[in-house]
Amino acid sequence: MVALSTLAVAALDGCASPVRHRPGWMATRSDLHRYMQQAVRDPDPDARREAALCITRTRYRNDPVAIKALSVAAQTDPNDSVRCTAVRALLDCDDDRAVMDVFLAVLEGSARHPQVVDAAPEVTWCVLEAARTLWESGQPCGESHVRLASICASLLETGPTRDVKIAAARTLALLHDVVSLRTLVSGLREEDFGVVYECHTTLVALTGKDHGLNADAWSAWLAASDAPLVRSSQETAAPEPKKRRWWRPDDWFR
Repeated sequence: MVALSTLAVAALDGCASPVRHRPGWMATRSDLHRYMQQAVRDPDPDARREAALCITRTRYRNDPVAIKALSVAAQTDPNDSVRCTAVRALLDCDDDRAVMDVFLAVLEGSARHPQVVDAAPEVTWCVLEAARTLWESGQPCGESHVRLASICASLLETGPTRDVKIAAARTLALLHDVVSLRTLVSGLREEDFGVVYECHTTLVALTGKDHGLNADAWSAWLAASDAPLVRSSQETAAPEPKKRRWWRPDDWFR
């Protein structure tokens, strides 16, 4: 009887095909490739989400193939939770420009990137917050600046939810240019007070002035001012490099 019970348990274990994960610092390249396959192909969204997290726990998370697998999950996964997990996982990768390109592609959607699945409002909010975090830590410039400013301007005007519009306003605060100021002034005309409040708070922080919630007063002042920003982009302090995290042993061997 005991022997039969043992066989039955073994058979059930075989059917379940459990996935065993090694600690990140012990993971091999074979483990990495297994996680990558699961992150993009496993039919179970929970398994895909866990696999995306496992990729970032390995010492190979900065490999181009690892970033590519997370990028595919962030851009195309049919499950919003998996996409958000992949987006947050990409923040642990060190290739800031490649990661920012993925975030911008998700925000721009299938109209400009046919391979991208248009994001739900929750995913859009998640990507905006991730882009803001990445900008604060690495501050990619050039084309990324222009694209992100255009995206935030569009979302502040036509975003699907108030959370998305508020996140767009917060992100514009980091771009620190006159075009962003004009976008924020337009945001003062929104009906949702939460959006108006965020735009006003950001305008005060960027300009050092306060014209209340009156969009016309802000527009007039902006048109008459030669240097509306408190600090120019050249005077903005350079961001600190990414800090090593004591709880991530592999961070200390980069």
